[in-house]
Amino acid sequence: MFDYTSEDDQMSINKFMAIDLIILASIAVFSEIAGEIFGFMGMNRTILITLSYPMILAAYVRWGKQGLWLNLAIIVTDLIMFTSMSTSLMMVRALSNLGLVVGFIYLNYLSKRSIDIKTDIYTSLLYYIIGYLGLISLQGLSQVMFQVQFSIVALLLYHLANFILGLIVIIVMRIQPNFLVDMRKYLNNFHKKDVE
Repeated sequence: MFDYTSEDDQMSINKFMAIDLIILASIAVFSEIAGEIFGFMGMNRTILITLSYPMILAAYVRWGKQGLWLNLAIIVTDLIMFTSMSTSLMMVRALSNLGLVVGFIYLNYLSKRSIDIKTDIYTSLLYYIIGYLGLISLQGLSQVMFQVQFSIVALLLYHLANFILGLIVIIVMRIQPNFLVDMRKYLNNFHKKDVE
């Protein structure tokens, strides 16, 4: 069985984690690029439809704090894509992505209370909503901090479109039997059953 103290097993899990995070990051980064190319570009480029938010939140569930690498990948992607923007606007975009860390904090709270994210659909949806509210809150704070003004209509459309898209993706992930799970525990339990 996988034994966290076994060096070989730890390397196997780490290798699987790296591949899994690369796949999630690829989907997230590709959706950012596709959203920029095919998105609504007439309103100060604020409306960008992306799958990166649910991908980041899924990475937190699957790999805990290692999901921060996905956050970093999206921030770097945004900084590269939006080099023509003002520095303050780029900082707002970068910081708002970090707001999803609130979801990770909530996940830790659930873990301490021995509540599984897949206990029921409401727990999964609440996790997504809390993470997204963290994003909106940090975006609002950073806008005030850097004195960046967005069109209210564009901002509402941006968040409404991304929130609904992310909600659908999270529900689809939730329906899959082994997607929104702690992968280290899952791999360990799966291997135990296999050995038995």
